Amino acid sequence: MCIAILNTKKAGRLPKSHIKNSWDNNDMGAGLLWNAKNKLNVFKTYDYDEYINKYNELRDDKEVGHIVLHFRIATSGYKGEHNLHPFLVNDKLGFVHNGVIKGLGNKQFSDTYEFNDMLKKFSHNFLSCAMTKYFISEYIGYSKLLFLDADDRYTIINEESGKWADGNWYSNDSYKQYNDFKYYGNQKVYSKTTTGTTTTKAYDTWDDFDYDKNWSYTPAKLPLEKEEPLDDWDMYEDLCDIYGLDCNDESSWDLIENYMEMNNCETIEQLWTILMTYQN
Repeated sequence: MCIAILNTKKAGRLPKSHIKNSWDNNDMGAGLLWNAKNKLNVFKTYDYDEYINKYNELRDDKEVGHIVLHFRIATSGYKGEHNLHPFLVNDKLGFVHNGVIKGLGNKQFSDTYEFNDMLKKFSHNFLSCAMTKYFISEYIGYSKLLFLDADDRYTIINEESGKWADGNWYSNDSYKQYNDFKYYGNQKVYSKTTTGTTTTKAYDTWDDFDYDKNWSYTPAKLPLEKEEPLDDWDMYEDLCDIYGLDCNDESSWDLIENYMEMNNCETIEQLWTILMTYQN
């Protein structure tokens, strides 16, 4: 699902382990957003060494204020630097997103990319309007948004869903250590689960998925702690959890079908398999 980090100027340099763990746990590209001389700047890369070097360069620069970091896991808009965060609403405001915004996103463009197109249509300073911020919070559900403006002011929507530690704000805990799971939506998806002699794993990217293979899942112990084979409704409920949908809402099935189409899936089982676990 990604992790967003606000590294405040007062807190100083982040521990290198926090950056490396965030990268390893969310390894589909990363970006930086910062303000210098009242100008917002964006940096995006798929290379860790480039990323850490750029971050250290910025933190060594006394003119740089707060730094926003983002590390990506894709649930739509899988390829392309245009889908990497941060996004600029305009030349005075940028943001990063952690979560899944239901109803948005396709193969080419992520949900955040499309959400930014919506934000660009506001003609007023929506971050100064409490009602607009409330409506944004309601629209994005459990997602978190971290904004930074050209005056080095930050705004966090759904701030309470993340945590402050040592003067910095983290949208989730994937910075703490390298994990055997990744966040997809609001769900932890385990990448290494051993049951007897069988090991299952979730791929880090979508490129290696074999759509023609006859996928099956082990009933011994599944990532969601279900010990019986799943039927289509079970998988549908799991997918609704991942994408932040209400499984009892009839429109949710249409959205799940959209996600199936994005992933070239003919059955709900294939989509569930992509996001949950693969049989070796």
